[in-house]
Amino acid sequence: IDAEYTTNLDKSWDMSFGVSYMPFKGKIGDESRSDTDQQTAGGGAGTTTSTGTNSATGELKNHFTFYLEPTYLLSKDSGIYGKLAYIYSDLEIKSSNITGSSLNKTINAEGWQGGIGYKTMIDKNTFLKLELSYSNYNKLSATSDSGNTFTADPEIYAATIAVAYKF
Repeated sequence: IDAEYTTNLDKSWDMSFGVSYMPFKGKIGDESRSDTDQQTAGGGAGTTTSTGTNSATGELKNHFTFYLEPTYLLSKDSGIYGKLAYIYSDLEIKSSNITGSSLNKTINAEGWQGGIGYKTMIDKNTFLKLELSYSNYNKLSATSDSGNTFTADPEIYAATIAVAYKF
């Protein structure tokens, strides 16, 4: 979902200001591995062995983008643009391990986005956008109740095709 306001700066340049909301979740990590945990009882009385799976997932949700988009006009109906944006999302982290420790936490992820694109009018009120972008979020970290730490430094490379209606 995208809302954009565009103003003409001169005969060769437009400037767009916009906000986007992505109502879908995006998985940024999903790992699991088999593991064996050995613990020695106090006083050397014996060793306990546990075998199982450690797992962790990360999903971005409630993703917002606030952007500026200067556009160089190739004609009255098309142009090439650059994009600079502030991005914000909730990162939902879930993990569990064989020792019984778990983590179920949502933390804020924010960062910046840069991109380039081409847009053209298809008819009087419909336009097409083709865009390549790179998003970089701040480094994220969360710790489970037993002290296990989940860290992520999310980056997203994207190619987007959008068809939009101009009011």
